[in-house]
Amino acid sequence: PTRISSTQPDANPAVIIRELISNRVYGLGIDIAKIGNLQLFSDFCMSNGIWISPCYDEQTAAHELITRIAEIGHSAVVVSEGKLKLVPYSDTYASGNGATFVPNNAPVYDLNEDDFLHNSGQPIKITRSSQADANNHFQITYYDRANEYNEATAEAQDQAHIEKFGLRTSDPEEYHEICDASVAQKLVHFKKDRSLSVRTTYEFQLSLRYALLEPMDIVTLTFGPDGLDRVPVRIIEVSEDDESGDLNIKAEDCPLGSQSPTQQTAQPSLSGGVDFNISAGNVNAPVLFEPSLQLTRDSTEIWAAVSGGQNWGGAKVWVSLDNQTYQKIGVVTAPARQGILTAPLPTGAVIDTSN
Repeated sequence: PTRISSTQPDANPAVIIRELISNRVYGLGIDIAKIGNLQLFSDFCMSNGIWISPCYDEQTAAHELITRIAEIGHSAVVVSEGKLKLVPYSDTYASGNGATFVPNNAPVYDLNEDDFLHNSGQPIKITRSSQADANNHFQITYYDRANEYNEATAEAQDQAHIEKFGLRTSDPEEYHEICDASVAQKLVHFKKDRSLSVRTTYEFQLSLRYALLEPMDIVTLTFGPDGLDRVPVRIIEVSEDDESGDLNIKAEDCPLGSQSPTQQTAQPSLSGGVDFNISAGNVNAPVLFEPSLQLTRDSTEIWAAVSGGQNWGGAKVWVSLDNQTYQKIGVVTAPARQGILTAPLPTGAVIDTSN
């Protein structure tokens, strides 16, 4: 896919998904009409600076690739009316990079006791995981373009949660589609925020009057015995009961503002690269000398101090007895410490103690 700009070589995730689905050479070759409107997903990624550069060098199920891209883009994959669309979790307005994201936070329905079916005897089944069991430390690896595409690690942790419940580290995950440190930092914070803020699920049944509900829709729940008063929840699953035909709804917490991309800047890589194409330069004139017998342990040897310029790091050493034929005798792997006088030494005595 086309790079975003001359200064940003990555691609818009929405463009990559469209190519994976519609391209007949390296994609599924499905009619582009089967793809829903990806504009909301595209606006979210561009306005928040989320972009990727994937490399697909082996056969992989398309749904796995699409799900990974959606996760990087803080979104969920939804099939609606026979078409594929991606809905961001974020509920925060964002603008940047020529795009504007306007979330739809309005609840589709305000559900109360009159709407819930009591087929199971319990209008709403609430399941809440323990706060002490939530992971509070996340790590992902990515290829850092700023450090010659070497593998780097982005991590996020909640220090207050760690001090209260101890360190709970999630298994590290690989996202080599990411080459920008800021994108990796947004994703790892998104995972941390969802782990700590989304811990409750709600299960209830509705009649077919609510057949238009689909995953990622927001509704509010009101049910006095459970202490619910217009509590916003996000639907994550909708299924139809085989016997009654009623709708089985599963929803999760929808804490406003907690699933938006973090604007925390990533610390740049401090490691330096090696330019193997730069010229090393010539060797300085070697200093040849005969060391004392104490240094050579009573053997006769000739030593050489060899160095070069700023980029010189070593050389192969060849010697000749006739100045015509040469033989390699070793390798210098590091320059010797050598210096030069800044000015000639003045003439002094045989033993010059002044200069």
